[in-house]
Amino acid sequence: MSRADPALSRQAIYQDPAQAPARRAQALLEDLSPAEKLAQLQTYNPAHWSKAVLAHDFPLGAGQVAYLFATETPSLEQVLARQRDIQQRIMDLSPHRIPALFHLETHAGALLPQAASFPSGLAQGATFNPSLLQKMGELIGRQARAAGGLQAFSPVLDVNRDQRFGRCGESFGEDPVLVTALGMAVVRGLQQGGPGKGVLATAKHFLAYHQGMGGIHAAAVSVSPAQLAEVFAKPFQAAICQAGLSALMPSYGAVNGEPVSVSQTLLRELLRDCWGFEGLVVSDYSALEEVYTRQHVGESLPAVGAAALRAGVDQELPCPVVYSDRLLQLAANDPELLLALDQSVKRVLTAKFALGLFEQPLAQDTAAVLRLYQQPEARSLPREVAREAVVLLKNQDLLPLDRNNLHRLALIGPQANRTLDGFGGYTYASMRCGFAAGSSTMAGLTVNQAYQPDQPRQQVDEDYIERIAEQAAPTADTLYAALKKALPKTTITVSRGYDYMGSDGRYMAEALQAAAQAEVILLTVGGRYGSGRIATEGEGLDCSSLELPPAQERFITQAKALGKPIIVIHFGGHPLCSDAADQCAGAIIEAWTLGEGMGQVLTEILLGDCNPSGRLPLTVPFRTGQLPLYYSHPFGSAWHQGTLSPVRDYVDAPHQARYPFGFGLSCTSFSYTALKLNSDRISTGQSLVFSFDLSNTGSRAGAETVQIYIRDQQASVVRPNLQLLAFRKYHLAAGETVKACFSVPLDQLAFWIRPNRWKTEAGKIRLYIGASSADWRLQADFELMEDVYWEEKQLSFFEG
Repeated sequence: MSRADPALSRQAIYQDPAQAPARRAQALLEDLSPAEKLAQLQTYNPAHWSKAVLAHDFPLGAGQVAYLFATETPSLEQVLARQRDIQQRIMDLSPHRIPALFHLETHAGALLPQAASFPSGLAQGATFNPSLLQKMGELIGRQARAAGGLQAFSPVLDVNRDQRFGRCGESFGEDPVLVTALGMAVVRGLQQGGPGKGVLATAKHFLAYHQGMGGIHAAAVSVSPAQLAEVFAKPFQAAICQAGLSALMPSYGAVNGEPVSVSQTLLRELLRDCWGFEGLVVSDYSALEEVYTRQHVGESLPAVGAAALRAGVDQELPCPVVYSDRLLQLAANDPELLLALDQSVKRVLTAKFALGLFEQPLAQDTAAVLRLYQQPEARSLPREVAREAVVLLKNQDLLPLDRNNLHRLALIGPQANRTLDGFGGYTYASMRCGFAAGSSTMAGLTVNQAYQPDQPRQQVDEDYIERIAEQAAPTADTLYAALKKALPKTTITVSRGYDYMGSDGRYMAEALQAAAQAEVILLTVGGRYGSGRIATEGEGLDCSSLELPPAQERFITQAKALGKPIIVIHFGGHPLCSDAADQCAGAIIEAWTLGEGMGQVLTEILLGDCNPSGRLPLTVPFRTGQLPLYYSHPFGSAWHQGTLSPVRDYVDAPHQARYPFGFGLSCTSFSYTALKLNSDRISTGQSLVFSFDLSNTGSRAGAETVQIYIRDQQASVVRPNLQLLAFRKYHLAAGETVKACFSVPLDQLAFWIRPNRWKTEAGKIRLYIGASSADWRLQADFELMEDVYWEEKQLSFFEG
């Protein structure tokens, strides 16, 4: 053949790394048969629970591989060898030797043996620190890529407005500005820029997933267009339009009657046409077939496949059910569907070329991966994130403890000496333990048995689970182990006391006896956030009550009667909701799930080696019945109801929050002074510019998270009573003062008015500056001088 031959020209183009990824993809696309194209939309799942046989079921290769098989072995060496083997076999099957994308969960670290394990989403949100989470994303991306995992399933950009949802712990929190800033930081960290450097950040779960009816997993959502745009869509829009997000995963749910996985409105009109998203859209696991089987939409599985393809879903995970040969038969006589097929395949190939996958399809050399995983940063950074995630909710001069005068400590609770309780959902340790437990019962419930709250649960073998957790997280200390290291002269007595859920009191007498002999009582409370039946909260593990289990609440009250100081540490993927803790404890710590640094970091905080700086990313209710409860509720609602009724609260509970959004204590103090606005009259083309002095007025170094809120005094539509506009964390030495300066573009004050239009409205707005949504230290008024209208693509987003 001569070089003028079209086929040779195409081959030369797609094999040339110097060519643009889209050009390489188009050249390769033109060489593929319809069956080869379909293969690029399909996923091979090598896990033991999958029935897939690679050579038989994927004779032309596969576009994706599910990397969850990594949780089936504790050996990183075996995982890497298997990745190389599977990738090589897929390339051998493909007539054009197209490598597959290996996807893996990266929510709290790469889901791989020996990889760094970070705190879960709510804890990450509590840091209020985008730059720190960008560093986290960079490390996760490097570790995933080295192991051949080039598609990262994070960040979770869901704004949580119902804390009953079992996956609440995956979210950064309830506020769209907070979620947006942290989400963009993680995207930038994961992707890092340039071929061969980053991974595909895959934002999930598009859209309004954490707003499901009743706080139930995969439930339908009914939401107004304005709320959809201003709250739930904002983090995704920012990640795409400002941070360059590469990939996205639709949710299991339905929004306003449309299953998101086949929604023309959301996936085509909003995502592709309005925002201009050109990246990869992959289905959630089995979500496409569930459109037909669970949501009862579509006349057949192939019809659902056609709808998904037209909507722009590029690959089906974790195995081909609707993207099957029958879909090709439909497309054969449908030019529109054939065009959609080509568009999806081109996006898949473009992503692979952009990643440099054709040049680097295999996991790196095992020794090189081990060196990367064993770098000091891989151990220190998860602990740094954990330190900034812990929220001090109460401290009556009890913390820090005096290590030199603490002789007897009672450590009580199911999380006191368990490695697993540091690891939340979609962490390697949690999934290893979940799979190992198999058909064992979830804590508090029995398999195939109706819920009976007063019946003692059938126990899983906790010692066996702990051994698996120790193998999966060999660098992690339990709280007990960390305290023993830090307090070698203190007698520490560990007792179970109570269970993760339920009212069983069989362990209480022994624990109370230990508490009676101690100088300080340290109680660990809450559930087990994680994976599978061993957890009490997580994916598919929704709850009807946020309050502590009856046994835990009862024990706190009984311990108080002993007259000893009580410290309560709360674990899990929901915030702490406890009357007993509020009334009886001298100190309360919200610990979430902190990853591999859990024991060490909590010990540092208890003993004063670390000054806590976390802030609540959620509003905490007094009662579950208050939900949905969030600080930015509309005027005339919640505790701003303001009707003429003589009763201002529920008849059995307050309207207000137990703890407000943004709240968190420090072991030092801060003052805010000298607020100055550059102008209190803002016109088109100007920004809101202001500054103030922030001082550490205490005797210890500490970090203060400055929070900036606005309130539209009077508007043409009902607006939120308060909105977070910006935030920033400042680390200050004792006595140090800094000038905090902010400049906020006018468009970041806009609200949605109709499709693709936003408005900043003339009128007076009040600016609040302080330490939480209910702790305002400074305030001032400014005025917008005229109405200004904005198109979607003109908007900018606060990054921190």
